[in-house]
Amino acid sequence: PILYFERKETYIIDQSDTTNVTFGGGSPHPLLFSDIANGKLASGTTYETGVTYLLDGSTVNEAGYISGFSGATTRRIYINVDANAPGTLYYWCNYHQGMGNSITVADNNLDAAYKAYEIGTSGYEYKINADGELVFEYEIDE
Repeated sequence: PILYFERKETYIIDQSDTTNVTFGGGSPHPLLFSDIANGKLASGTTYETGVTYLLDGSTVNEAGYISGFSGATTRRIYINVDANAPGTLYYWCNYHQGMGNSITVADNNLDAAYKAYEIGTSGYEYKINADGELVFEYEIDE
């Protein structure tokens, strides 16, 4: 989905679920940030301002996150959105083009976040609280 981040807030991308390694049976899916869609896969660069990568609780750099991704049990990215962050960022998979989307960045974006996450996909509905955390997920009777 399109994400909505608020400047001067910290968000956690938790990729600890094993599907981030095994889905599709091929390469794993470490997510990164960029100021262009598909980041380095589209000749862009990785956005690093305020970004911290952690594998099994230890801080690593981008290259370490990618190389150690499959062998780790916990995989998290913290992004403390800078006051001067661009109005649009992108999250993307290091190995697969088109696996990601945009992030709208603004000073007061929480209302937009609530509206965006009141969506349903594959029989589930998601909502995000004011801290940017998933607060419930449930199957919708159709």
